[in-house]
Amino acid sequence: MAYLWNPVPSPVFTASGRFASGALAYFYVGGTTTPLVVYTSAALTTPHPSPVVADQNGIFPPIFLPYGTYRRRILDQNGTLLSDADNIDNPAPPASGGGIVVSADMAFQTGDPIWRMKLGPMTGWVRMNGLTIGSHLSSATERANDDTQNLFLFLWNNFADGIAAVSTGRGGSAAADYAANKTIVVPSMYQRGALNVDSSGTEIAGTAVGAATKTLITAEMPAHTHVLTDPGHVHGTPSPQGAAGYANGGTFALNSGSGGAPITTASATTGITIDSTGSGTPFSILQPARLGQWFLKL
Repeated sequence: MAYLWNPVPSPVFTASGRFASGALAYFYVGGTTTPLVVYTSAALTTPHPSPVVADQNGIFPPIFLPYGTYRRRILDQNGTLLSDADNIDNPAPPASGGGIVVSADMAFQTGDPIWRMKLGPMTGWVRMNGLTIGSHLSSATERANDDTQNLFLFLWNNFADGIAAVSTGRGGSAAADYAANKTIVVPSMYQRGALNVDSSGTEIAGTAVGAATKTLITAEMPAHTHVLTDPGHVHGTPSPQGAAGYANGGTFALNSGSGGAPITTASATTGITIDSTGSGTPFSILQPARLGQWFLKL
């Protein structure tokens, strides 16, 4: 395998914009002046002479380079420098075939979460739905398959039972529990968003916080009024026993006299009522959102 330099043949031009007939191409190991052998074919069996010479139109023949960082200098036929590029990256593709080289830090790792606006399972991932995973002999409810081992170990080693509970309790190690065909809970993201822990170091990643609904207590209610109804009321006055009375300028006075009884008024209720309102029903405090599913990488 080799890298074909200038795969769509482009001509080289002089400083005046003319075809650089007979231009010279030199190749070196990246960052050095050590000549790099380049070849006429991908088999890397027949080397090009150094320098490689362009035709009358400034076009070089096919030049194949071994993988690795390289330097390329191009001069015109009189030795005047036209371009010089160093440390040109030329990595080998993955051993399984052609393509982009993907390093570990560029790929998803076991336990990485991802959100997708889709329903149903996804290959290589499990849903964060509060169900369980385990080996193919386990009774796991989300995924019972041996490809869950890495995620089982990740959850066991990073979260306590309050977040990722193990069936029948935790044993001596994650590996031992997996081999015993135990199951472990995948933390649920149902009706939950994702929040960052603070910088105090006291918060535990994976902890569930908040609620989807809220019921107000008295202290949390806003100031308000109630409708008060007061129809008014009267008190009755009984006739005195053995009293004498007289009229004087329109005023009536009572004189208990000999053998009279104390005068009292009859009891009466006010009739005042205060209307109540509300039902105490919990209400939603979810922010506007669009539904999808959270997944964890196996």
